[in-house]
Amino acid sequence: MNQVQTQKASSLHEATVCRDRLKHIIFNKSFQYSTQKEFKLSSGAYSHYYFNCKRTTLDPEGMHYIGHLFFERLHGQGIKGVGGLTLGADPIANAVAIISYQKGQPINPFVVRKELKDHGIINWIEGNVDPGDSVAIVDDVITTGNSTIQAVQRATDSGLMVKKILILVDREEGGRNIFRNTHLIPRWRYYLLGQSLWNYTASKSRPGKALMNKKELSYNEIEKLVRLCESKINKGETCKHG
Repeated sequence: MNQVQTQKASSLHEATVCRDRLKHIIFNKSFQYSTQKEFKLSSGAYSHYYFNCKRTTLDPEGMHYIGHLFFERLHGQGIKGVGGLTLGADPIANAVAIISYQKGQPINPFVVRKELKDHGIINWIEGNVDPGDSVAIVDDVITTGNSTIQAVQRATDSGLMVKKILILVDREEGGRNIFRNTHLIPRWRYYLLGQSLWNYTASKSRPGKALMNKKELSYNEIEKLVRLCESKINKGETCKHG
């Protein structure tokens, strides 16, 4: 094995370790389940389960692994900035920025405001990015995808060139379809850790191409986890995932 192959193998091993540990953190800190549809989503719908990803993205260990995984999908591609709609995107962007600096390939974090402030310099975008810069939009969770697209729109209107969308958790309720159909990103790829923890990469040249790492948790395994939680709740026991 030559030096390049060794480096690739080492990088793959590091990514696998990060992903496996991050899955554990997400399910133990962020995943919640109820027998009643008590969790109201940003879409307005109610659900049996909820991912409070800020408990992962604001966890020191979680930030470390998120930074590594997202950086691996951005470095070497001319991406100068990473950010998204505040608040969900902020810790992810900061994690990527720190890891990118440590790797000697700094990527600037930026914030997309939800509302314009009424004083000082009034911008939708805050951070060290300039019109014409290639950037990635990130988010912690998507359901419909509307908030992510809102971030893409505001970044584009501010002159940034959105090249990638990266999502930590996809609830698999149609959010990814909005990325396929948007005209805002001429050439794009997006990465979803996913409810089923898929590695999902898509482009206009390969629409809908999805690959699942067999070592990762499948959708059926998550269903078993949900049923286990429901069983424990019905017995009056505590579900460690909720």
